[in-house]
Amino acid sequence: MARVWCEAVLRRNGQAFEKSWYDVYQWPSLSRSTYTEIISSIILDEYDTIELRTEGVRKRTFKYHDHHGLRYPATWEKRFCLTLYNARKVHLLGDVLDYEVPLKEKQSSDHGDIDVLCWNGDGLLITEVKAYNSKHSLLKAILQAFTYTSLVTTAKARFTRSFKAPDETKLIPAVSVFENADTERHLAHDSLRHQKL
Repeated sequence: MARVWCEAVLRRNGQAFEKSWYDVYQWPSLSRSTYTEIISSIILDEYDTIELRTEGVRKRTFKYHDHHGLRYPATWEKRFCLTLYNARKVHLLGDVLDYEVPLKEKQSSDHGDIDVLCWNGDGLLITEVKAYNSKHSLLKAILQAFTYTSLVTTAKARFTRSFKAPDETKLIPAVSVFENADTERHLAHDSLRHQKL
């Protein structure tokens, strides 16, 4: 009985916000792994009505020519992304080309940055990183990677040129999580096939 009530409330909440992928992945209920199955079904039911809002996507190069290091206090996640970048090559992810890749032209625009951009031989991995202490559900991470990849696809030629990749390069959404973090436990709990770093 509680599940039926919970689903009804979640569906009502889903109707309350604007139908954009930004609003969907920012949905606070996505932080609860117990709602993943219900929210997945709501997203699938509403899929055709959810818009990809591209206003504010960068018109200039997507590559910073000079990262100015970390501004403290830096989050653990940002420090980890910088560590991956400094490693240059990471098992399963491939060659790390950049981190904190800007998606938006202005700071006030929606969406954040691509955490880590990698080349794995098959294409460019648009990678969403979740820290070891992240409480976010796996679904939230997947939706962020999907949304960022979709946004980049709308400016694909400019994006691939920014990183000296051929125009026909595949853009692949990816998620990097820590073993035993909440996000990884959701992955294991859902019995999905996955590989661990």
